[in-house]
Amino acid sequence: MITERLAFAVELLELHRDAGGALEIGIDAARTVNDRTTALARLRLDAGTRIRLIATSADKKIPGTPSTVLPTRYGILRATLDTTGDVPLPGRTGLGPWVRADRAPASWDGAIVALRLTDASTPTVDATDLGVMLMFLQAHDPHVPHEDVRALLRLDTRSAAALRVLVEADSVRAAAAELGMHHSTLQARHEALTRDLGYDPRTTTGRMRYMAAALLQRLTDPAPEPKTAP
Repeated sequence: MITERLAFAVELLELHRDAGGALEIGIDAARTVNDRTTALARLRLDAGTRIRLIATSADKKIPGTPSTVLPTRYGILRATLDTTGDVPLPGRTGLGPWVRADRAPASWDGAIVALRLTDASTPTVDATDLGVMLMFLQAHDPHVPHEDVRALLRLDTRSAAALRVLVEADSVRAAAAELGMHHSTLQARHEALTRDLGYDPRTTTGRMRYMAAALLQRLTDPAPEPKTAP
């Protein structure tokens, strides 16, 4: 009986390993479509099957679903295959868009981006909800950030907080009240930030540039922590 159980355990391990290997090939954009569809067939998936990929940290395994751990531009992550939409989500999770199985790499790339946008208050992000912004975020090179992103990374913690409130508030006076600062003090900080950023963050275009840069900042790797003001 012990021998039978051991043989069964080994068989399950081999099946799991095969599923992980097939999934790794199936979501590899560098592989040919034929290679990917052949690999996905080992998971009993036709090219037209509706699927999505889920990105989590490498240690977050979802029971009962094929998954594999592999390197990405943001470090080692776990890719999990979802065909039902009903799998339990283990903490911080990025959901890729639903696609045909033969377009699995597109879903995986979206899942990676979505995972980078999660935080303690938003543990799950669905790439589908990003709409056209997903294309913009996928084009970002985390190792060569745009100057607008580098400008945000250079800000100290207090300046970064003041900038965020300035962008979101209806007026400088309202922002000053929220920050507990004198209006003239924040006005001077606003002018300094405009010089540092190279644009006025309270104009329509400036707000757009700030919001885009703030999103890309979260995708930048490595992402230096903002400096603390003395």
